[in-house]
Amino acid sequence: MNAKWPIWALTMFLATVADASASSQARLRGPYLGQTPPGDTPQVFAAGIVSMKGSREYCLALTSDGREIYFNRAGVGVMACILTESGWTQPRVAEFSDRFPGGEVHVTPDGRHLLMNRYARLAEGETGGIWSLPRANGGWGDARFLIPQGMRATSTRDGAIYATDIAGYRVEGRDGGIIARWIRCDEEYRRDADPGGGVNTPAVEAHPFIAPDERYLIFNSPRAGGKGEGDLYVSFRRADGSWGGAVNLEPLNSAAADWCATVSPDGRYLFFTRNSADGGDIYWVSAGIIERFRETSLRQ
Repeated sequence: MNAKWPIWALTMFLATVADASASSQARLRGPYLGQTPPGDTPQVFAAGIVSMKGSREYCLALTSDGREIYFNRAGVGVMACILTESGWTQPRVAEFSDRFPGGEVHVTPDGRHLLMNRYARLAEGETGGIWSLPRANGGWGDARFLIPQGMRATSTRDGAIYATDIAGYRVEGRDGGIIARWIRCDEEYRRDADPGGGVNTPAVEAHPFIAPDERYLIFNSPRAGGKGEGDLYVSFRRADGSWGGAVNLEPLNSAAADWCATVSPDGRYLFFTRNSADGGDIYWVSAGIIERFRETSLRQ
């Protein structure tokens, strides 16, 4: 027998649903999806919206105006949240993903290009590596090949690109991850001198984030002496252009793998990925923590 709800119960139920919906919309207004900003302790970013239980999200990127947020969701692809007049959209597959599947995106500081890895579903004659999509009609245009055998590229205001060279991946006797610097020559990119100092070692170094002014570089590595499966490190650039020692960003690292860092275009927050037993989440923390390690890096 079907039970009938009393009018008062139905009214309360509908009011509760409306309140929940309004609360959800309120959370999706304001900068950074309306999330409460973190302090010096890393917090999961946008739990239940971006970072979902039981799935793996990684490598967040933002446009320079802060109105577009991109990240990867494993098994789905690049996701996008767009700030509209009515608030932020819920995460959805980015409009370019069907045309150009890839991942680990980065938006250049001038907002004119989106860089990404492309290795899957390449057309005949295309090469895997770093590709660039130009800004076009409020979205992103056709992808153009830039750098071979590259992974997770980020860039400076001057147009230099830092990416992981994975040419030696799973090749006996070769380093499986080297952070490389590429500079623009006419319409092409050529490899410049790789960062030295404490950056590249016999261990794997990967997923670089280069500061727009090139004064520091954050990357992850499973090198000896770390805290977990893979730790985040920072190296500061000296006045003469050389790189200082790589310092473990200990307050951010865990026993798991912590990787793929990015700093928001306004310089206020550092985002990174932390793996977990059931997937992985994106975390954020005050970017002020980076400067604490400057002197230690420059002394090494």
